[in-house]
Amino acid sequence: MVFPSDLDLWRTAQVLVKQHGERAPEEARKRAERFAEEGRLVWLAVASRCEELLREEGGRQ
Repeated sequence: MVFPSDLDLWRTAQVLVKQHGERAPEEARKRAERFAEEGRLVWLAVASRCEELLREEGGRQ
C-alpha cells in the first residue's frame, strides 16, 4: 500500500468534517480500527487533520 499524499489526507479530513462535523475525528478513528497497520496509520493521520480543521473552525467563530 502506498501512503496517501498529505493533500489527499487533508481532502479526506475535509470530507469527514463536512459529513460528520465535530464527530469527524471519532469517525476516522473508528475506520482506523478496521484496518491493519498501514491502513490504521492513514486513518489516524486523517483523524489528526480533522481535529486541526475543527480547531481552526472554532477559532474563526
